[in-house]
Amino acid sequence: AAASMMAGHPNETRPDGLRNLPFSIYMGGKDAAFKRNDIAAQWKTMLDDLAAKDPGGYPHQVTIYPENGHWMDRKDAVAVPWMATHTRNTRPARIVWLQDDVTEPRFYWLMNPAPKAGQRVVARRDGQVITIEEAQGVDELHIMLDDGMMDLDQPVKVVMGNATLFEGKAARTAATISRTLADRGDVGSVSSPAKPWPNCPPTSPPVRCSTVTWRQRPRVAAPGPPTTLPRCGSPWRTACPPTCWPGD
Repeated sequence: AAASMMAGHPNETRPDGLRNLPFSIYMGGKDAAFKRNDIAAQWKTMLDDLAAKDPGGYPHQVTIYPENGHWMDRKDAVAVPWMATHTRNTRPARIVWLQDDVTEPRFYWLMNPAPKAGQRVVARRDGQVITIEEAQGVDELHIMLDDGMMDLDQPVKVVMGNATLFEGKAARTAATISRTLADRGDVGSVSSPAKPWPNCPPTSPPVRCSTVTWRQRPRVAAPGPPTTLPRCGSPWRTACPPTCWPGD
């Protein structure tokens, strides 16, 4: 999978989220309406910089034809075979997720139940470990796992900085598969595990098990799941349901 833009520009959007989506721009150098040519050149610089700082990420191609205006004499048709050389990756090793003014609750193997413009999450996976590198403005995050990502027969660990947010096994359940399939109707992005987390207070209310979940420590008590655990030594709180809803 890949994306391409011909004779247009992305307006105020930033390219951070394109780390795992090959992206190309084709533009006429004389296409000055709405500053299309200038913005295409700016995006080339931004994508070049992002790719240089993040090896393996931001595959891109920006081509500006100086002799052309808005009509490029079909030179931009080369985008089609370029896109065809790329294969979709639904489980990339590293994710950079920046919420635009049009928000989304799901991005690859991450879910954000309360997306807001400007939120930024950077996460990576390495073997059995998920590392949250950055989570700006995010109160709660869900990690969707499956056997294509790691060995779910073995413990999974989620860390952020020096804090361990979760460590244990995440069980595969039919209910989670069903929910994540219904979410997009995409069998290639289905998640399977759901697991009650260990060391939960016996008074914790049940939470629907679907993914590894946590919430940032609120300033005041927040009602409802996931449970905010007191005094766990981290500004993050791991959601620890002692039971799952029927069917999970």
